[in-house]
Parts: sequence; structure tokens; C-alpha cells
Amino acid sequence: CSSDLSGAPLPPPLPGMSGPPLPPALPGMPGAPPPPALPGMPGSPGMPAAPLPGVLGLSPLSAGLASPSSPTNRRGSMRLPQIAARKKIHWQTLPANKLNSTLWCNDLVSVDSVSVLDITELDRLFAVDNNENKRKGQGRDIKTVLTKSKSSTVSLLESKRSHNVEIALSRFQMTYSGIRDAILNMDEDALTLDDLWSLMALVPTKQEMEPILAYSGEVDKLGKAERFFIEMYKVPRLKQRIEAFIFKRQFNNKIEEIDEDLTTIQKATDQVRNSVRFQSLLQYILYVGNYLNQGSGQPARGISLSSLDKLTDVKANDKKQTILHFLINCFEKSKPELLTFAEDITDVQFAKTVDLEAIAAEVRELENGMKVVHRELQTDATPKPENGDTQPADTVQDTFKQSMDVFASRAQALLSSLSDRLAKLRADFSACKKFYAEDDSVKTEPFFNRIAIFIQSFESVKKERA
Repeated sequence: CSSDLSGAPLPPPLPGMSGPPLPPALPGMPGAPPPPALPGMPGSPGMPAAPLPGVLGLSPLSAGLASPSSPTNRRGSMRLPQIAARKKIHWQTLPANKLNSTLWCNDLVSVDSVSVLDITELDRLFAVDNNENKRKGQGRDIKTVLTKSKSSTVSLLESKRSHNVEIALSRFQMTYSGIRDAILNMDEDALTLDDLWSLMALVPTKQEMEPILAYSGEVDKLGKAERFFIEMYKVPRLKQRIEAFIFKRQFNNKIEEIDEDLTTIQKATDQVRNSVRFQSLLQYILYVGNYLNQGSGQPARGISLSSLDKLTDVKANDKKQTILHFLINCFEKSKPELLTFAEDITDVQFAKTVDLEAIAAEVRELENGMKVVHRELQTDATPKPENGDTQPADTVQDTFKQSMDVFASRAQALLSSLSDRLAKLRADFSACKKFYAEDDSVKTEPFFNRIAIFIQSFESVKKERA
């Protein structure tokens, strides 16, 4: 397998043919030895018969060819069998200089192992059938027609993009013109929200439309993706239209969700801000803490809500009771109304999972969506392709403006009211935090969660003592 080759050896001559002429001997040197005999034939004196080429040292007998005992012709020489044409393997061969240290350098198959091959059966199975060739020739016209028919579909898009578009379109039980009309008419019965998100991914680009618009052949010969793009091209500002449609479909649900969250936080804020019993309880906690901390500095004038967690950390001498146990025991005797302070701030449990800033971001998203709707309503519906082409002649009726005008008017009123409520809530929550001396950077979730955890601990001790 050395790659240091001076040139490939000449192939052995075909049976019945003489080999290439020998080169003349150099001056003063003997001539080249005579060539080896053909397979199965006696060679010159002192020269062995050549092995059968191409079959790893197979003997002529095992290769299915005539042996030295094969019948001879009238002149006494061996009668060579007629080699039948065989079907070819159209493989890719490897150059010799790339075979070093490969499996092809290893004699993994010995001559004895190869002898198990039935060459006669190999010839029988893979000999060329002339009758089959004739049958192939007779059917060639039909095959050509079928292939031509199959390949007659004109594809103008990149194959992967075309394939993905066709897969996405398989979910729609509508014609391409039906999808187009549903977008133009904002038909919510025809297109679901999931359908609209799928269509967003199918919006053709300018580069994809250029060859389609330049195509002058029969439309029916185009592929599915190309024919779908032609219908979508009839929708003015397709991407913006679908965005507006999605906004319209989502608007009511988003308004309801935001309204519910705003209500929850507003109620919790008002309850915490106005609960006298909760505020009284905190002052009792401050007094107890200052009493226990005597001698360790100036008494505290207030505590943060995060300090409420510490009330269960300080254990009494019996290793069982905590400051909460002590407080509840005192309230049972002299201030029973404080035992039910949690009834004043019930919505804290719900508000602890709501982020006011996330709500504000959703409101801004709705406001941006409304800007898109207003911009589309103000934009001329007549398409003006950048390449100067005109819109296809069979443009259908476009009811976008009529349907979106009514929606936009109602949606804008709801959104304005929502924005006002958000602004009020932000001011109220900021005031509530200030009232409890909490930093203004504290968000709704941690603020209400600290109170909720304290309520849970308080109720747990009450239940334990019951």
C-alpha cells in the first residue's frame, strides 16, 4: 500500500488478444522476459501460468473459467469460453495514494475464504439479459413521459423553504384563496390564533416573490408553496395585517387577564394600607422586640416586614415556644380581635404571585399593538410592490378597514381605562410601601409574600394551640 508508485501496471490482455508490444532492450542489456501466459494457458519455459486477474488469486477453475483440461479446438489450443456481459457496479474507487494504513492494506480475506464464492451463480444472477434490455427499450418512452410529467411542476423557491411551507399548509382545511379571504375579511371563525401564528412564518419575503412575479408560465404548473404565495401577495401589507389580526384575537383575553391582576393587587394594597389590626399587631411585635433587646443599643422605632420571619427563630427556654406563641397567648387573654387580623388582608395570598411591573409591560405591549392597528387603518390599502408590478387582476374585496375600525374604537377605550387604572395602582402601591417604611424599589411579589408568610406562621401557631 505504499504511495510511492512509479505508475499503475499495465492491465493484463483480454482473453484471445495479444498484449501491448514490449519495449526494445537497452543497448548492452538483455531483452525483457516474455510476458506470462494468458489465464489457463501454458506459459513460456520457466514462466508459471498467470492467475485470473481481478479475483484475489482465484484459480481459473474456482472462477468458473476453463481449466487446463477444458476442451481444445482443432489446432490443439484451449478453447476459451465466451465471457458474457455482466451488470456493472458503478462505485467510486479510491486512489492508491490514499490507501496507506487503511483496511485495504490488510489481507482480511484469504484465498481460501474467497473460494466459497460461487462464481457460476454470480454469473447466472448478474449476467446481462438482452431480452430485458429490449423490454427496457420498449418501455423507455412511457418512463420518459412519466418522469417528465412528475418533473413538470415548476419550483421557484429554495427546496427546504418550499418543503416547510407545504408542511405548514397541511394543517389548513382551506383553499389558498380561502386563507387569503379569511385574512382580508378578518374572519375569526375561519382562522384560529394558532393558524395566524403559523401564517406569520409563511409570509413570503421580497426575494421570494421576485421570481414568482417574473414567472410568465401557467400558474397551475407551479408548486404548492409558489401558488400559496401568489394568493398571499393579494393581501396588502400581509405581515402587518396578520399582526393586526393576532392583536385583535388576543386583545380581549389579555384585557381580562390584566384586569384581574390589577384588581388583585389593588385590593391587597388597599387592605394592607388600611388594616388597623395588622398595624396594631406590628406595634406589639416592636414593643416585644425592644424589650428583649434591652441593653444592646437604642430601641428600634420600627421594623421591616422582612423582620417578621425572625419571630419564629427565637425559642423560649422550653425549646418549644417562640415569640409568636407568646403573642398569641397574650392576645387570647386581652386582645382577641387581633387573632383574626388576617381576615382584613385576605387578598395578600393572591397578590404575592402577581408582578406589577410585568403587568405594566403587558399594557405597553397592548399600546404598541394599538399603534400598529391605527397605522394600518391610516395606510392606503392599495399595494405598491417595490418592483413596480401591479396587483393581480383578481383582487378580492378587502373588508379590513370596516372590521378593524369598530374594533379599534372599542379597544382604544378599554386600553385607556386600563392605563389609567395602572397609573393609579402604581401610585397607591408606592404610598403603601412608604407607609410601611419599605424601600420604593421593592416589587409587589416580595412585599406581599413577606406578609403572606407571616400570616401562615401565625395561623399555624394558632392551630397548634387550639
